[in-house]
Amino acid sequence: MTHALRRSLGPGLAAASLSACLSYPSTPPSGAIDDGGPPTVTIARDSGSPISPFAFGQSYWDWVDWADGGSTGLTGTEPLVSALHVNVIRAGGNNNDSNKPLFDTSQIDRFVAYCKAVGAEPILQVPLVANNVDGGAATPQTAADMVTYANGTKGYGVQYWEIGNEPNLYATAQASGFPIRTPADYCAQYAAYATAMRAANAAAPDGGAPMQLLGPEIGQPDVAWLTAFLDGCKDYVDIVTVHRYPFAGGQTSPSSALTDVTSFRSALASVASVVQSHARPNTPLGITESNLSWDYALTAYTPTSLQASPGTFYAALWTADVMGTALENHLWTFALWNIGEVSRSDSVLGFITGGQPTPGYYTEQMLSANFRGNALKPTGVPQGFSVYASHDPTEGSSAVLVLNKRSESAKLTLAFDAQPPQTFDFPALSATLVKLADSADAAAHLLRYTADTAAANMPPQAIP
Repeated sequence: MTHALRRSLGPGLAAASLSACLSYPSTPPSGAIDDGGPPTVTIARDSGSPISPFAFGQSYWDWVDWADGGSTGLTGTEPLVSALHVNVIRAGGNNNDSNKPLFDTSQIDRFVAYCKAVGAEPILQVPLVANNVDGGAATPQTAADMVTYANGTKGYGVQYWEIGNEPNLYATAQASGFPIRTPADYCAQYAAYATAMRAANAAAPDGGAPMQLLGPEIGQPDVAWLTAFLDGCKDYVDIVTVHRYPFAGGQTSPSSALTDVTSFRSALASVASVVQSHARPNTPLGITESNLSWDYALTAYTPTSLQASPGTFYAALWTADVMGTALENHLWTFALWNIGEVSRSDSVLGFITGGQPTPGYYTEQMLSANFRGNALKPTGVPQGFSVYASHDPTEGSSAVLVLNKRSESAKLTLAFDAQPPQTFDFPALSATLVKLADSADAAAHLLRYTADTAAANMPPQAIP
C-alpha cells in the first residue's frame, strides 16, 4: 500500500460502517437458467495442474501501535491466522519502505516469530526510500545489513525478499528529488540491491538460505512499466510480483464486487503474457497485495459504496472469486491485504478486525484450508455462478467452491468424472464448499456461507 501514515478517523464512523456491513441489497446479476433442469457442471479430476505450495498469502501490515495503547491490529491474531493455513506472509508496504515508524531488527524478530507461530513462510521487504537506522536515505548496504542480521546473525533462513514497494508510483508518491522515476531508474537500484543482498546471504553460515528475489512489486498491473523493467532486470528477478486493487472507495458496489473477476482474468492474461515474453523462462508470477479497494479510510466511501466495501459480505464473495481465479491461473501466491486491524474506524482493509474475523476471512479460509493438490477447471458453469475445484490425489478427495452471485437460489448438478452426478440447491448470494471423496458411493459434505450468516457474525455452517 502507498497511502501515508494513518490517523484515527474518530468515533462516529464505526456505527455507520456496521450498519452498511449488515445490509445486503439484492442487486447482483441474475442470468438465465434453463427451465429444462439444473445445469451440469463437469469436473475432471485428471485435468488439473499443481497448486503452488505458496498459493495462499496474507500481509503483515498493522504491526504499529498507532494509538500507543500496547496493542496492534496483529495482537492475538495467531490462532485465527493459523486456522487460515496461509503459506506465506509478507512484511511490506509503504511503512516498511519509508521506515515511518522504523522496521528495525526488533521488528524483524517479531515478524519472523509471527510467521513461525502461524506456520507461514516469511517474505521480507527491504526499503528503498529510507533506512531503518536513522531514517536517512536507504542504500544497498541497508538491505545487505538486513540480510546479514536475518540469515547470518539470527539464522532465520529467510528465503523470499523484495526490494522497495510499488516503484511505478514513486514519481508521484515521493518528493521530486527522489532518484527513482522510471523503470530504468528502478532497475539500476534493483540490480545494485540484489547484488549486495546475495553477497550478504552467501556470507551467512553455510551460504545462507536459498535466496529468491521477488519484484518489481508494482502498484497495479502496469504492463508497459513491467515490460520495461524486466527487459533490463530479468536476470535478477526470481518471481515476478505485482499488486492489484480494482476500485477506489467510492467505486465499490455489489455489482462491481460480483463482476470484477472478469477484469481480473483479463489483467492476469496480460501480465502473464509479459512475464512469458520478457522474464527468464519459467519465472513464476504472483500477486503480493490485493483487496477490493485500495482506500483504507471510511471517509473514502459513500453510504452506497460502503455496502460492498472491504469487510462486507460482497467483498467476501469477491475474495473467493479472485482467489479461485488465481489458483486456476497457477499464481505462485495470491496475498491479500491485510491480516488485522484494531477497528474498522482505523481501516476497512483488515480480514480480522478487533480480533474478530470479517466475512472475507471466512471465504478465504474456505479455499486456503481445503484446496489441495491440483487446481481443476470446471466446465459448464452457468451465468451468475463461479465454480472452483481442486483434487488431492494423496487424500483421494475433491473440494469445490460454488459461488451463487445471483439474487435467487438455483440448483446445479456437479458431475465428477464417472461418479454419479449430484444435484444441490445453492441459495442466493452464497458461497458453498462441497467436499467429496473419490469413491463412487461417497457422500458429499457441504459448508455454506450466506449474507444472513455473515450478518449474524457466524462462521460458515455445515449443511446436514
